[in-house]
Amino acid sequence: MRAPIAVLAMLAMLFASSGASAQTSANANANASTAETAVTISTASSLSNTGDLDFGSIIATGVAGTVSIAPDGTVTNTGGTIPMGGSRAASFLLERDVGIQYPTGYSPILPSTVEITHETDPSATMTIRDLTSDFDRTRQIFIFTVPGWWGLTEYDFRVGGTLEVAADQLPGVYTGTFTVQVDFQ
Repeated sequence: MRAPIAVLAMLAMLFASSGASAQTSANANANASTAETAVTISTASSLSNTGDLDFGSIIATGVAGTVSIAPDGTVTNTGGTIPMGGSRAASFLLERDVGIQYPTGYSPILPSTVEITHETDPSATMTIRDLTSDFDRTRQIFIFTVPGWWGLTEYDFRVGGTLEVAADQLPGVYTGTFTVQVDFQ
């Protein structure tokens, strides 16, 4: 059985934080001719946003450039962009029933690009590309290396990306959203 789980995460250069979560659910019918039948369906898996992707304060010069945030929070830049601090990778918490639900892959499904828009001038936008996560990190159990989420009911992971900043980008706050999805089997 596959059940997608999605959550929205807010993006911005100077963030106003907000979180959202979604849970899976299912219904079942039980029929019995001579005995009572009870069925409990749990919404055992959930994915929640515990921190937003925030590129912090950036100085845009007359030369275009990028600012990248790795899932571990490392910030790099190219061209004429100057990061001024306050950045962080987005963070998520996956909760699931161990032994019942396993992710179908070693990475969440992420969009290829995300457009963020200036808060007062919707014609001014920036693009975030190359979204990546540390979902597939591994851990050691006894002598075996297994996916980090294996055997855990709660598993946290982070998402980073690269922000494209135009030359002389309009100053202000830019926001947008993206969807993170984890499929289960």
